[in-house]
Amino acid sequence: HSPGSTTTCFLRLANCSTRGGRTTLGLQAMAANNDDNSGRLVDYMVTVAADAQSASSGAQLIGNEPLDLAILDRYPPEDFPDSPLPENVPMFAFPSGASVKKAPSPPRVVSFLIPRAGGRKHYFCSAITFWAQNSSSGGKFFSPRAFVIVSNFRFRELFERALMELFALAGCGADTNVPFWRYVRHFCTEAPLPPPGQTAIRILLGRTTMCFARPSDGDFPDPHCTITPLLKCLGPENAVKLLIAVALE
Repeated sequence: HSPGSTTTCFLRLANCSTRGGRTTLGLQAMAANNDDNSGRLVDYMVTVAADAQSASSGAQLIGNEPLDLAILDRYPPEDFPDSPLPENVPMFAFPSGASVKKAPSPPRVVSFLIPRAGGRKHYFCSAITFWAQNSSSGGKFFSPRAFVIVSNFRFRELFERALMELFALAGCGADTNVPFWRYVRHFCTEAPLPPPGQTAIRILLGRTTMCFARPSDGDFPDPHCTITPLLKCLGPENAVKLLIAVALE
């Protein structure tokens, strides 16, 4: 393709095609041409929930001390040798703890960093926390739960959109014939990491379309977040002074 143009790959369950050029790229070829070692957009998708002992107590725990949380489900089931799943994901998803409630709280999307061994690299994680309905002999209650995306790359805003769609798919029941974890497997396994530069990966997840891209080497990094709160709090002039100070530092 010509310099300055952008190639977009539309991802489906098996392959992707391009627009802006005549070449069709398979996912394996896309990963093979990637400079990054893993070639993975997403490393893990996990479900955090109360451990078995806490869950069995059910309604008796309403309003009591925070529950012991654990990883209930995960994909893939085995760790990658170059990127093991951090064990402290539940603690970061619920940093203040969580307890059983009589009524559900609205879903909340959060993002956080988990240091890797040695502290020189981080996992970039996004989570949607919510309270799922359960019942026991003591009655109906709502227990904490979270879906968490773990990645080696910073796509905060897009990962949060993906989690909102996965949350909707998990609760839609008969509205879809596709099992929930098939969506998860599709997102974790089929989606390649876009190489830096002129290739963007457009992914359809449920009813949401997301475009993943990375800047070329030497370009300004994409912050993957809005600067509107910064401008509202500091004003344009002070915001520019702050950015200049950060750049000079």
